[in-house]
Amino acid sequence: MSDLIIEELHQVREQFAARFNYDVAAMVAFLREQQQKEKDHPVVSFAQPRSEAEELATDATQKHAA
Repeated sequence: MSDLIIEELHQVREQFAARFNYDVAAMVAFLREQQQKEKDHPVVSFAQPRSEAEELATDATQKHAA
């Protein structure tokens, strides 16, 4: 069974890696650079939202440390 979308994904991944000679550090540097260029673009976070109590505690700790 063949999935055309998965096959295309593998091709794109291979082309991207080959572009950087399979150097992971170079790929990460490129992606970070692209992220900086797009910093006004919204980013989705799957982190759990902090409770109000946690935020107040963090604020109090930061004020105390200053």
